[in-house]
Amino acid sequence: MNQSFLLDRAIELGKLCEQSYLQYGDYKKGKNWRLPDPYNLLKTFYAVYEGNHIPLGFIARKDNALYVVWRGTDNLEEWVQDVKFDQNKCPFFDDAIQVELGFKELYNSSKGNEHPSPREVCIQTLNQQENVEKVFVTGHSLGGALAVINALDMATNMSHVPTVYTLAGPRAGNHHFAFAYNQVITDSWRLVNSHDEVPKLPPKACPPIHHEYHYQHVNSEHPITFGNFWNLPHNHSLDNYMAKLES
Repeated sequence: MNQSFLLDRAIELGKLCEQSYLQYGDYKKGKNWRLPDPYNLLKTFYAVYEGNHIPLGFIARKDNALYVVWRGTDNLEEWVQDVKFDQNKCPFFDDAIQVELGFKELYNSSKGNEHPSPREVCIQTLNQQENVEKVFVTGHSLGGALAVINALDMATNMSHVPTVYTLAGPRAGNHHFAFAYNQVITDSWRLVNSHDEVPKLPPKACPPIHHEYHYQHVNSEHPITFGNFWNLPHNHSLDNYMAKLES
């Protein structure tokens, strides 16, 4: 049975998404970032992107709950331009399941033994934690796609069925992915601004002529509305999503 949407939970997880951007901002400035109380930082995810090893989010703990937080892109226009619509199988999912190639690469790419993939960090951290009663997974934008891939992986391979709240996330995989996800994760919400174009990517069928790949969103959409039809950064901004939720 699907669970109810909880506004307080959405706001809490959205604020953690904000922290993932602060984490990356401090990294670029060479500053130390600290997750505010009452959360205890356990691990930082790092992604291999254009030869660099950069923070992509983190895992934190509060009481008996774990929070897995995925950061969105720092440059929206660049991401929209460079997004890969190709699909690819994942060795940790059934063969029929395919996800967007770029998301898979970010989630499962490592850089030598010293820099494990975000997936490996998640597995190691969950295995090390005791007395975990609840796991929350969240992300904004690109981080929303990584969050749902991570959530299905967690439910099928890591012995945890998480609660998932994403903001402005694009489609992550094909209909086999969405079906498998919806079967096992029943407390899952996608916050979507009706004027935001990013949740419409990748298109349901692409490329435009051959329609080799088909994408489908996972459950369940929680619609909100702000902005207008012409301002992509404004309509997609996490700050504006949070302002709408907190209004």
